[in-house]
Amino acid sequence: MELFPVYVLHSGKWEENKFINFVSDCVIIESTFSYNNLVAAISEQIRIDTELNTIEINFLPNDGLPSILIYNDTGVKVYIELKKKNLNFTEYPLFVTVKEIYDNRLVSTSSSCLVATSSNSIDVSTIDSTEIMPDIELIENRKLSENMGIIDNMLNEFVEDDQVYKDKETVMNVMKNLDVRERFQFKMKRSSATKYHLICVDDNCAWSFKSSSVVFNANIFKVRSYNNNHTCGYGERYLTQRQATLGVIASIVKNKYVNPKKVYTANDIIEDIQKQHGIEVSYMKAWRAKEIATTMIRGSPIDSYKELSKYFYMLEHTNTGTVTKLHKSEDGYFLYAYVSLYAPIKGLEHCRPIMVVDGSFLKAAYMGTILIACTRDGAGKIPPLAYAIVDSENNKSWEWFFVQIKGTFGHAKRTFKKHHKQLKDIFFALARASTIEKFEYHMTEVCKIDPRVQLYLFKIGYERWSRAYSKVKRSMVMTSNIAKSINAANTNAKELPVMQLLEYMTNLLQQ
Repeated sequence: MELFPVYVLHSGKWEENKFINFVSDCVIIESTFSYNNLVAAISEQIRIDTELNTIEINFLPNDGLPSILIYNDTGVKVYIELKKKNLNFTEYPLFVTVKEIYDNRLVSTSSSCLVATSSNSIDVSTIDSTEIMPDIELIENRKLSENMGIIDNMLNEFVEDDQVYKDKETVMNVMKNLDVRERFQFKMKRSSATKYHLICVDDNCAWSFKSSSVVFNANIFKVRSYNNNHTCGYGERYLTQRQATLGVIASIVKNKYVNPKKVYTANDIIEDIQKQHGIEVSYMKAWRAKEIATTMIRGSPIDSYKELSKYFYMLEHTNTGTVTKLHKSEDGYFLYAYVSLYAPIKGLEHCRPIMVVDGSFLKAAYMGTILIACTRDGAGKIPPLAYAIVDSENNKSWEWFFVQIKGTFGHAKRTFKKHHKQLKDIFFALARASTIEKFEYHMTEVCKIDPRVQLYLFKIGYERWSRAYSKVKRSMVMTSNIAKSINAANTNAKELPVMQLLEYMTNLLQQ
């Protein structure tokens, strides 16, 4: 039997084939190890409670290649053979991802497969009666396939025999929430791909819960038996609360984050969990539960960037005339995103042609800045004309934003003929003139070129396009106040993932 020291990186996460935010450790594995032996050795070394957590083990065969998941005995044997050929301690490290059973969707092949024996004799005393499924139950299960009464609510408060749940994960979540809500403890007696069996933390207590998958669909779970009567002492059940995991707390508070305008902090979580369930939660645990809850409601920040192309396609498809632009780097990384809905594009034709721009930093996982262009309509409203997500306020991002605006809304100078360049420059000097004296001076120059222009501009009305004859307070449009108002309106949305932020801006315009 050979022993191999192995470098272990654990408690991190994978992002774009890179393992980040990890903790380093080591473990000794034997050449005869099975998958279960490897899991047990790693779990013991990094101090993981296997009743509440599961681990996912990967290794990289070579730089640049995707990681390989070790999920059965064959994977372990392949890894051991690689270590035999390269005994360098830091070569072929194991990447271990720790997951709460609450969030775990993976089932180990080695622990859930059915093993056929060569013996024809079976010890009936070892068979759990709840595992026997007669033909009459098969008929019942087929009726359940019509989705009649299948429970998918992870916060279901009423549990009884013969209930049917969408999958094992739903059953696990329901029981953990029940545990926290009724303030007792249970422990797992048996868990596999097709079975989930719980008993009270006190071995002498009669409380138990048994569920298993139905015949026609291994994903659907049915409650086989449920004894809700505790025969143990009060102290045994209430001494600690192991089931108040991050995932359970997150499922309890997640609805608090549906409305981005509502502020719900980690301290609020600590207070509510204490009041409602009598459980003390540390600040770090509450903060991490908040992160999980927001991901449940809003999705992953990384996935949000991945979905931008689809979102822009649907936005243009459902709002004909809408302009979107997604700008990436040469190696395919996100740089900028731009949106201008058709309604403000068309509406600007009936507004004073003044556009105010401003930028505001974001607070989401990858930070960034939102640039906004807006105006004021005849009703005094402030519609956002265009907005963009960029890295920061710098020359390149502002230039890119203005190029997109110019392409969307055009430019007043385009209305002049090419051979009227001199007239074009004088007209914009007219519009910018701050006093009547300067205005009249430039108007005299216009008359020298073409007197018809003066008559045309007079019929339009000087007050409609010139600063000197404007009848309204100039501070209404000569400052960035209206842009600041838009920024104030989306303050609470700055923590949203990028796609949800853009959708929030769309809804803001509709309001």
